[in-house]
Amino acid sequence: MPGRLSNECCHEISRVHSSQRKTLIKDIPLSSYALTESEVILNVGDKDWYLKKILLFGTAIFQISKVDDLVPNIITNTLFGGLVLLVREFPEFNNAYILGNQLVQQLRHTVIENCGIAEYFLEAFYAEQIIGGHLTLRNFPYFENYELLMSFEAKCIQGYLGSSLFRNIRTIVFIGSGPLPLSSIQLISHLPKTAKVINYDHSAEAVTLGQAIVTSQNLSHRISFVKSSALEIEDLRNADIVYLAALAGGDSIEKRQITEHLYRIMKPFSLLVARSSTNLRTFIYHQLTANDFGKFQGFCHFNPTNKVIINSLAIGIKLEL
Repeated sequence: MPGRLSNECCHEISRVHSSQRKTLIKDIPLSSYALTESEVILNVGDKDWYLKKILLFGTAIFQISKVDDLVPNIITNTLFGGLVLLVREFPEFNNAYILGNQLVQQLRHTVIENCGIAEYFLEAFYAEQIIGGHLTLRNFPYFENYELLMSFEAKCIQGYLGSSLFRNIRTIVFIGSGPLPLSSIQLISHLPKTAKVINYDHSAEAVTLGQAIVTSQNLSHRISFVKSSALEIEDLRNADIVYLAALAGGDSIEKRQITEHLYRIMKPFSLLVARSSTNLRTFIYHQLTANDFGKFQGFCHFNPTNKVIINSLAIGIKLEL
């Protein structure tokens, strides 16, 4: 997800004019948005400080998205990095005080949308650098986060299915794989050696970059790609598990449309697995409920217990024959 890059990297790939870096919105200097982990921890019990900061970052992201394309640079690094530091904590107060704020609610949809855009640009940049031989996969700033995330998700799925059924997984479909398919690459290491992953993405660029990345990792015999949006997929009866990325579907209505479509084309006893969120993290990712899963039964929502893993995981099963 979007967050902190080194300043050297940001300057190297920035396409923002230097004059834009001096002020962000309403003559507020960019330095005012600088945030450290120690500062967040120090204020973890102060709900008014949190509300002020979240409104500050949310408003800035809304404003900058109107004049910039959110490619990785010193501005996007500062804004999204600071926002991630804020929402990944577990504050010592009722989150409803912040999430129920009218201005926060007005900003939330735009922030989620722009987080997705920034995340895509970040992944695309690193994918191009890795394919070009300038960087390795481990240079991606969230490589270790993905390792922890996929370990967490694999344990959730195994706990839901049971060890014997988990060992029988043969095909996983991942919808919304993006230009840097780290989820698929990391997930493969937790699956039976005969299991394969099919990645779907509506972006031709994402599919092309993803294929090249997988080839560079010598995994093209286990991971394949199809250009398609979720609603364009016609048949998933070969899939034991269908994964829905956190950014697939723009809002609750779209996500429900997607899950209803997936239910019609998936085989009985297959799982729908979707990334979700909890607490303040719902300001940057949607939180899924049993209602979002429609006819899927056995809904379970798993939350991480540390602040490194941002996403939660929701799982349901199709029982209808």
